Amino acid sequence: MHQKILNNSMVSIIIPTYNRTDLLPRAIQSVINQTYKDWELIVVDDCSKDKTPEIIKDWERKDQRIKGILLDKNSGGPAHPRNIGIQNSHGEYIAFLDHDDEWLPEKLEKQINFLESHPEYEFCYTADKIVYSDGREEIKRYSNDIDLSYFKLAGIGISVPSSHIYRKKAFDLVGLFDESRDLIGLEDNDWSIRGYFLKGFYLDEPLTIYHIHSGQITKENIDKKIKKQIRGLKYILRKNWKIIIKNKKAMLFRVAQIFHQEIKYVLRLHK
Repeated sequence: MHQKILNNSMVSIIIPTYNRTDLLPRAIQSVINQTYKDWELIVVDDCSKDKTPEIIKDWERKDQRIKGILLDKNSGGPAHPRNIGIQNSHGEYIAFLDHDDEWLPEKLEKQINFLESHPEYEFCYTADKIVYSDGREEIKRYSNDIDLSYFKLAGIGISVPSSHIYRKKAFDLVGLFDESRDLIGLEDNDWSIRGYFLKGFYLDEPLTIYHIHSGQITKENIDKKIKKQIRGLKYILRKNWKIIIKNKKAMLFRVAQIFHQEIKYVLRLHK
């Protein structure tokens, strides 16, 4: 039996996408399947070169709650599409869904139920069901018995972005995502630092399915990824130094992260 929702508050769901004709329909269908029905879905296409825009238009025709926004220039990452989605949203809540992830049917209902009855929290997140390309599965759980602000300042992952739901006012307090190209892949990390003061609650249920895909693993790709990680971590530390230094343990953890990546890169060069 489903719990009764105290108020019927709209959720604005934002899916940033790029060249994902194979996986986007699954993500959208998981929104359609939600037991909670008061939502709008904003799919922001980052100038795809495949048939993704056509898929979005087809879904718009099927359900009037779905709105597509087609960008005319590729931004290189999800930060700009997410910001466009937020700026065009009408809901009291904001939820992000990556185009290769999916939700279990009761995700929105359970999280909205909690937030509606606990106004002291600005966001809510859940456990993750991780599905690997070889078919393996695991459940990644978290806890409410942690120093959430430390985890944010230190950059320690707290569930995947697709599991979070925020009150829209959180973005009034923190601001939008940083769209710097030095930050691509770490925009959530940066936003969490700026929002370290937000109060969140963990629901111990795996309501989000996070898919890990196999790709072509080459030395060049790995080296490029490590260099990108180092650049992003240094950018975050420079930009948010005055916030991070509030917690010296978190600051030391972040410095150690950078050293670790740099040492890893140097060792790879000398293989």
